[in-house]
Formats: sequence, structure tokens, C-alpha cells
Amino acid sequence: MQDEIDIAFGPVPSRRLGSSLGVNNIPLKHCSYNCVYCQVGKSSTLETKRRPFYEPYKVFESVRKRLETVEAKGEKVDFITFVPDGEPTLDINLGKEIELIKTLGRKVAVITNSSLLWNENVRYELSEADFVSFKVDAVSENIWRIVDRPSSELSLKSILEGILNFSDVFNGTLVSETMLVARINYGDEAGKIASFLSTVHRLNKAYVAVPTRPPAEEWACPPDRGTILYFLTRFNEILGDKVLPLDFEEKGEFGYTGSAGKDILSAAIVHPLSRDAVLQILKKDNESWEVLEKLIESKQLIELKFAGKIFYKTTKINNHF
Repeated sequence: MQDEIDIAFGPVPSRRLGSSLGVNNIPLKHCSYNCVYCQVGKSSTLETKRRPFYEPYKVFESVRKRLETVEAKGEKVDFITFVPDGEPTLDINLGKEIELIKTLGRKVAVITNSSLLWNENVRYELSEADFVSFKVDAVSENIWRIVDRPSSELSLKSILEGILNFSDVFNGTLVSETMLVARINYGDEAGKIASFLSTVHRLNKAYVAVPTRPPAEEWACPPDRGTILYFLTRFNEILGDKVLPLDFEEKGEFGYTGSAGKDILSAAIVHPLSRDAVLQILKKDNESWEVLEKLIESKQLIELKFAGKIFYKTTKINNHF
């Protein structure tokens, strides 16, 4: 069983949510997709059946304690966000966890890959969140299978229908994200995705993103600027001012508790940290570079290079589920 440091982490700067305290309610790496660009790594086994992972009150207590600690240090928290090592909606206790965490008086966000939105129970539980980001990397079967590498049990048609059904009942802030990678023959997938998103009720923003951290597959790098600009142009033609690019790394302050080692590990579990981010945490915790060196020597962290930058990622793997 993972300890509390693995459930609540951050806060970390978010391009969409400001200062976000993360909730890692899914152990590494239980997911319905095996996306080529995933920053957590490859999925060894794909899952589509919901089940419990942690007791809801354990999740709540981890979040409550982390929030209390970082706020005592003067840290700001804009959202408490379910953004785990896998797909958050696989957690059958997600609805209860959202309910409990909302008693802390903070807005709750969920970042989902959309794969279980065909499930009415999932849609109902997500409707209690304040902010939901859903993913649409493709609406064409062949591109979906290449980029997201879904479980064979999933149906793209059912997922897209589920997104539309969810948008009919959700009253919070609803945004989409489309991740672009190199080596994909997109054709006019940009127009097809944008046309689908135009039918999503109350869609607030449609983000177009590229990988900014080391991906599961080395070749899954950002595409050329021409591809990115083409997507942005087609999205703008169909969706107007709802479109925003996410082709840059988060800027802002990382939260701290006074223990640099724990702060680095808790964030790096699901959020590979750049060298600049590590330096920021060490400075705020008043610690030296030696802390990072010890984490690497003890094989708790590994160093990776991506897009000319150095990142640090946890090596911890949990096999108790």
C-alpha cells in the first residue's frame, strides 16, 4: 500500500488551474489507455473495470493534512485536482472522495482521458466536480488506436457519445484537451475533432497541447510547428475564441512543506520535474542540491532528458493492487 505522500502532492503550478494540489487516487499505472506520450510511462496492463484502490477517508485525510501543511507555510491552493498515475475514473470511490474533499472548501477538478464517460455512474460522479478536463486526441479510429492505444474493450463511438451526454448534465467548467505528437498522419483530423467539440454543450475551452515532459515512447515528441498551427487554425475556424494552445511548460511556484526530499518525490510521482522546478523546491525548503543527489543515489529518482531539458522522475512502482 502506498503511503500518504503518494496520494496528495504539491501544490504544483497548472497551466489551466493555477496552483493545484494533486490527488493521486490511482496507483502506478492502472489505466484504460497506454498513450504514446504519457509522462507516467507505459501501461503494462490495461483496465476498464472500476474498482476500489484506497479507502475514501484515507484519500480525504491525505488531502486534508497536505492542505493544512502547505497553507501553514503560506502556500496558495486554487484547486484540488484528481490527476493520478492512471485514469481517475477507474476508482469506484471517486464520487465519495469528491464529496469529502469538497467539505474542505476548495474547488475540485478532475483530469480524465474520457474513456469511461460511456458509464452513467462515472458521469454522475464527475458531475459533482467544479472543473472537468476531458481528452479527445482523435475522433478517427485509426489515429485513436495509434496515439492513445486503448484497451480492446473500449469503443470510440461510445466514448464520444458519453462526452456529449456528460456535457448535457455538467454545470461546472468543462474543457477539452487534444494532444499532438510527431510522426502521425493527421490529414484533416483537426477539422473532425473541432467539429465534434462544437457539439459539446457548454464547452468552456478547447486546449491544443504537445508533450512538454519525457513521454512513454521516445518518438512521441511535439510535431512540427506547421502541424500545430494547422490545428490551431482549424480549431479557431470552428470553435472561435474557445481555443488555447498548451505548448509550453507550467510557470509558477511549486508548493513546499519544509521537507525538500518529500516535496520532490511527491510531485515527481505523477509530475516529472524539470531541473528548474527542483531548484525552486530546494530553495523554498532551504535545502542544498545534495538532497537531489541522495534521491538519485538511492534510486528513488531517475534523470531523463527531453527536448533539451533535464527532468527528474520517481522510480517507485506499486504492485499491491
